Amino acid sequence: MSSRVPHDESRNENIETITKASVVLPSKVENEEVISRRGVIKQVLAGLAIASSTLMTGFTSAWPVVLPKLQESSQSFQVTDQDVAWLVSLQGMVGMFTSLVSGHLVEYFGPRKLLLMCLLPTFGLWMLMAFTPYLSLLYISRVGLSISTYLIKSFFQAYIAELCQPRIRGAIAALPEIIIAIGVLATYTLANFFSYEFVTAVLSAPFLPLFIIVIFIPESPYWLARRNRMEEAKSSLKKLRGKRTRWRESYTYSLIPTKLSHQHGHRSAS
Repeated sequence: MSSRVPHDESRNENIETITKASVVLPSKVENEEVISRRGVIKQVLAGLAIASSTLMTGFTSAWPVVLPKLQESSQSFQVTDQDVAWLVSLQGMVGMFTSLVSGHLVEYFGPRKLLLMCLLPTFGLWMLMAFTPYLSLLYISRVGLSISTYLIKSFFQAYIAELCQPRIRGAIAALPEIIIAIGVLATYTLANFFSYEFVTAVLSAPFLPLFIIVIFIPESPYWLARRNRMEEAKSSLKKLRGKRTRWRESYTYSLIPTKLSHQHGHRSAS
């Protein structure tokens, strides 16, 4: 019984060391980095562009408000109350299954590439919903937009956090909720004055320019480092924080706690 006490104490000391490293080291490294004002502006613009992708959530959540106008308009197909109920509930139903695979997709493709993949078909899907000649295509478009919406919701906050330094991370991370509210408000306002076709077509407008903007945003340096693509991670970090960024310290900042945890796991197993 007494022989186990020193072992438990040393184990607790190791855990305490790991905890201190993971808490103290990031702030120390961050204070040592020299980040230019231009680098901060780049991070703000990148975070704003990523946050703007959450317009999708606001638009798709509020879009059913225009369905009564679709029922009233003369179409080549009839939209019943049952169709309206299905179209409203499809987003949540699709989201349940999309959320199950979203984490694996982000880790496989990377947040930037997956964001581009979500934004690419969005403009066409909104336009297809606006001017579809068939009810079946309306359902397909709704499902496609719901998939894109829930995929973006699963990783946009992490992507923002990995691109922005802590001093501005909190402010940028708060923007998506504001943008979602703006999207909902804009949809309700437009639906009050304009036709179904016009409102749905207008909702497609932001996503083509947004797709072009995201092309110029660098990939997450942390995701690149996890994939052992060190040179690309270094390039991404310098694009975001300036050429004078101390790569060795920033890289250590992201990976040392993980390495210490692994070392602790090996020691415990032995």
